[in-house]
Amino acid sequence: MKWSSVLSTKENLEAAIAEASSELLENLEQTPSVVFVFLSPFYHLHFDRAPELFKRFLPDSVVVGCAACGIFAGGIELEDAVGVGMIGAYLPEVDVVPFYMKDSHTDPLELVASVEADPQLVLFSDPLTFDHGEFLTRLNAATTPLPIIGGLASGASETTYNVLFLNDTVYKSGAVGLILTGNIMLEQFVSQGSKGLGAPCFATRVRGNVIYELDGYPAELVLGTMLESIDEAERLLFEESGLMGIYEDTHCDERLSTTHDVRQIIGIDDGTSSIILDEPIAENSIVRILIGDPYQSHEFLIENLKRYKQQVSDGELSGALVFSCARRGEGFYNDQGHE
Repeated sequence: MKWSSVLSTKENLEAAIAEASSELLENLEQTPSVVFVFLSPFYHLHFDRAPELFKRFLPDSVVVGCAACGIFAGGIELEDAVGVGMIGAYLPEVDVVPFYMKDSHTDPLELVASVEADPQLVLFSDPLTFDHGEFLTRLNAATTPLPIIGGLASGASETTYNVLFLNDTVYKSGAVGLILTGNIMLEQFVSQGSKGLGAPCFATRVRGNVIYELDGYPAELVLGTMLESIDEAERLLFEESGLMGIYEDTHCDERLSTTHDVRQIIGIDDGTSSIILDEPIAENSIVRILIGDPYQSHEFLIENLKRYKQQVSDGELSGALVFSCARRGEGFYNDQGHE
């Protein structure tokens, strides 16, 4: 098993794909089984040409990926700039099954029915047309929890759209991905970059994405009481990036937890004393108010990387895919290329 990551910043799409493909093939010294591709929105006028170019320069590889306003490749983190990133992997004794889903209503059992045992998924979706939260919830309910990694296409604007790539086709909606089986093990960890405020509590009355009560009290009242107990700097961080963490238990330690999900707080309704989130949560979920904190985020990432390195033996780790929030470097750390 062998991996390589390359980046081309040529402004001409054909030249960029040709350069990245050539360097990738040279580094691997063999045809990659899979190539993950990430194209910056700069090329949006030429996205439709990309599959033809993949087929020309990488004819014997499975190609999958998406448009991305941030790209990790070639040891560089590129944000809002011209670039084509490729991560290639030679995967002997691994079966690779590509797939496309039109929407999140796809039957999860149908998706994995074509493989015999222990499927592992890599998934890329368009957040405007594919409800990944709904799909993952249904997938986990229908099967034994599967290892899944991936990210969301980005870069869409009022005049452009997100795109997904799968071999010789470009999609403007839905989700694409790979099912991997055989001699490979996907392991994932999450560094949320958030800091908990106050104690965990139960969302005791919820309708969709609106929380009306926390521990039996009006949600806005609980939030207001918590905000009065923190300092001005933390209040400013909450105004900039107020979040709600959803947990499996009341431990709620962001440093150790890789299982909690996060919702953005998008509003407060004074009339109903409720908190409005960007996505639904289940009633009686264990929740905690969070804020995005660059310092905590940096520390959490370092701790998680060190902890993971201690858990694996030499030679076990062959490659890594890194997925980050769009514009996280410049927008969150004020430091492009931070991660």
